[in-house]
Amino acid sequence: MTVTANTLEFSVNMTCGKCERRVGEALNNHDIGEFSIDLNSQKVVVVTATKTADEVREAIEKTGKVAVLVGSGSSTGKIM
Repeated sequence: MTVTANTLEFSVNMTCGKCERRVGEALNNHDIGEFSIDLNSQKVVVVTATKTADEVREAIEKTGKVAVLVGSGSSTGKIM
């Protein structure tokens, strides 16, 4: 089975650890399992095969933060 994963990078206006935690919790609550948050550069990178960029953006913005998609890419891998 071949799965295409999308890597999405968002700029998110986070200013503190509380912002970072809220964004992380929102992504976890929307079953977005693989992500990284860099508070210093205000970036969130998500790897997903099941969510669209709009779905991820909406999950982040439910925290009250503005999320702007700044990059995306895809890779294909085989699942054994």
